[in-house]
Amino acid sequence: MPAAVIIAGKGLTIRAADGSILQEVRFTDDPATAIDMLGEVFDGAPALAETEAGECVHAESTARWGEEGFVIGHGPELPLPEDLQFHASTQTAAVGDIVIETPTGFAVGDSIDDLAASIPDAETESADFEGVLYETVHYEFEDTSSGKWGAFAWAEDDIIQGLAGGYFLSGDC
Repeated sequence: MPAAVIIAGKGLTIRAADGSILQEVRFTDDPATAIDMLGEVFDGAPALAETEAGECVHAESTARWGEEGFVIGHGPELPLPEDLQFHASTQTAAVGDIVIETPTGFAVGDSIDDLAASIPDAETESADFEGVLYETVHYEFEDTSSGKWGAFAWAEDDIIQGLAGGYFLSGDC
């Protein structure tokens, strides 16, 4: 039985309570595969929506479980490397009984300093927001000078407010 969804740099992992891996989906897979998998894990269909483009926001289709819950974003307008098909994020620690966390077990509501301390090669951001790049994946992509993609957590006053994976980790927005 699923107990946790792990947001990592290359994709999502569904873990059982004993830590064993039940399913995995990579950000390079078809978003429908991830949406179907998560529908089974979260025991329900997501709310589907379309987001219009705006300043620092690209048009995308989203599948959301819970009001501040788990989100899969996808669409042809997203500035993703050629092989990435979707990204994922959350602003909650759980959807129903399913915990959403980093590969090292941190979730929304935990200390970002503790997350950073648990990962020797984590990169911290402190310019406009408090954040930790907890798993990076490097891609060559025309509009990204650093080539950093992957998973990150953001915080306010040391408390993790959200987790995201499959995102560009350096930019103007």
